[in-house]
Amino acid sequence: VLEVVPKLERSRLGITNGIRIRQIGNGLIRQMELSEGDVVVSINNYQITSPQELEEVLVKIRGRVYVEIRNKDGQQKRYSY
Repeated sequence: VLEVVPKLERSRLGITNGIRIRQIGNGLIRQMELSEGDVVVSINNYQITSPQELEEVLVKIRGRVYVEIRNKDGQQKRYSY
Protein backbone atom coordinates (compact mmCIF):
# COMPACT_ATOMS: atom_id res chain seq x y z
CA VAL A 1 0.00 0.00 0.00
CA LEU A 2 1.36 3.40 -1.02
CA GLU A 3 0.35 6.88 0.14
CA VAL A 4 1.23 10.47 -0.70
CA VAL A 5 3.45 12.08 1.95
CA PRO A 6 1.75 15.14 3.52
CA LYS A 7 3.31 18.54 2.85
CA LEU A 8 4.41 19.09 6.46
CA GLU A 9 6.27 15.78 6.53
CA ARG A 10 7.84 16.42 3.11
CA SER A 11 9.14 19.69 4.52
CA ARG A 12 10.59 17.90 7.56
CA LEU A 13 12.31 15.38 5.28
CA GLY A 14 13.62 18.12 2.96
CA ILE A 15 11.79 16.84 -0.12
CA THR A 16 9.15 18.33 -2.43
CA ASN A 17 7.49 15.06 -3.44
CA GLY A 18 7.34 11.43 -2.47
CA ILE A 19 5.27 8.33 -1.89
CA ARG A 20 5.45 6.42 1.39
CA ILE A 21 5.45 2.64 1.44
CA ARG A 22 2.87 1.86 4.13
CA GLN A 23 2.59 -1.86 3.59
CA ILE A 24 4.54 -4.22 1.36
CA GLY A 25 2.70 -6.94 -0.53
CA ASN A 26 4.01 -9.64 -2.87
CA GLY A 27 5.05 -7.40 -5.74
CA LEU A 28 7.85 -5.37 -7.18
CA ILE A 29 8.39 -3.28 -4.03
CA ARG A 30 9.15 -6.47 -2.06
CA GLN A 31 11.58 -7.59 -4.76
CA MET A 32 13.35 -4.22 -4.51
CA GLU A 33 13.90 -4.86 -0.77
CA LEU A 34 12.57 -1.46 0.31
CA SER A 35 11.11 -1.10 3.81
CA GLU A 36 7.73 -0.06 5.13
CA GLY A 37 7.94 3.64 5.99
CA ASP A 38 10.46 4.41 3.23
CA VAL A 39 9.52 7.36 1.01
CA VAL A 40 10.20 6.89 -2.70
CA VAL A 41 11.29 10.29 -4.03
CA SER A 42 12.37 9.42 -7.57
CA ILE A 43 12.91 6.54 -9.95
CA ASN A 44 15.44 7.01 -12.76
CA ASN A 45 15.27 10.76 -12.00
CA TYR A 46 11.48 10.87 -12.47
CA GLN A 47 10.01 12.72 -9.48
CA ILE A 48 7.25 10.56 -8.01
CA THR A 49 4.14 12.45 -6.87
CA SER A 50 1.43 9.77 -6.67
CA PRO A 51 1.07 6.00 -6.22
CA GLN A 52 -0.29 5.75 -9.78
CA GLU A 53 2.74 7.59 -11.15
CA LEU A 54 5.07 5.21 -9.31
CA GLU A 55 3.37 2.21 -10.90
CA GLU A 56 3.37 3.82 -14.37
CA VAL A 57 7.08 4.63 -14.20
CA LEU A 58 8.00 1.12 -13.01
CA VAL A 59 5.97 -0.51 -15.79
CA LYS A 60 7.69 1.59 -18.50
CA ILE A 61 11.29 1.15 -17.35
CA ARG A 62 13.50 -1.23 -19.25
CA GLY A 63 16.95 -2.06 -17.96
CA ARG A 64 18.55 -0.55 -14.88
CA VAL A 65 16.37 1.07 -12.20
CA TYR A 66 17.70 3.79 -9.89
CA VAL A 67 15.59 4.59 -6.83
CA GLU A 68 16.06 7.51 -4.43
CA ILE A 69 14.36 7.17 -1.05
CA ARG A 70 14.22 8.81 2.34
CA ASN A 71 14.02 6.36 5.22
CA LYS A 72 12.04 6.87 8.44
CA ASP A 73 14.94 8.89 9.90
CA GLY A 74 15.08 11.21 6.88
CA GLN A 75 18.32 9.75 5.54
CA GLN A 76 18.68 9.84 1.77
CA LYS A 77 19.53 6.52 0.14
CA ARG A 78 19.96 5.49 -3.46
CA TYR A 79 19.55 1.99 -4.79
CA SER A 80 20.30 0.46 -8.15
CA TYR A 81 18.53 -2.66 -9.48
